[in-house]
Amino acid sequence: QVFDLRYRLFPKLSIASPLDIDTSKPVVCIHPSATKDYKQWDIEKFAALADRFAGAGWQVVVVGAGQGEADRVGRMLEAMHCTAVNAHGRLSLLELVQTLQASRLYIGNDSGPMHLAAASGIPVLGLFGPTELIRWRPRAELSQAMKGSSPCAQNCEIEDCKASYRCMTSLEVDAVIDKVRAMLGPEAL
Repeated sequence: QVFDLRYRLFPKLSIASPLDIDTSKPVVCIHPSATKDYKQWDIEKFAALADRFAGAGWQVVVVGAGQGEADRVGRMLEAMHCTAVNAHGRLSLLELVQTLQASRLYIGNDSGPMHLAAASGIPVLGLFGPTELIRWRPRAELSQAMKGSSPCAQNCEIEDCKASYRCMTSLEVDAVIDKVRAMLGPEAL
């Protein structure tokens, strides 16, 4: 059953943010990491996606925490042609929720922050590989999940993929942009 957690778990927070976010623009939070490699969309595609948002006038905020995510966030920022706010390791949990609530959209891999964003009441687009969508998709009213266009092999298992995780690697930037337009309207990008 789909349920809407908006504002029940996290009422609108009002705390100071350590980030310099330009809220005169629509804000997109992007989380390019996940705990398992097979849940991680290509970092170059995340960078291209962020550049598309920045080029369309959005403020891009890249979120993440911990040493394990520092490398992916750094590689994404280096691969980008536009600038973004690097929020990696700079936000407490409450500040992350406040940043999410100031955003028009969250995009990220299947991860804890994806579910936190959904519970914060904003539109969420979760990018999935071999993980079961029925079980792990974000479950808030404004949330969507998507996989690539190539299906998994019939005998695939999450940690023993027979098809090189093509369910994740076949997910293209233009398909994500199309999904965002379907979620927010064609004028969004």
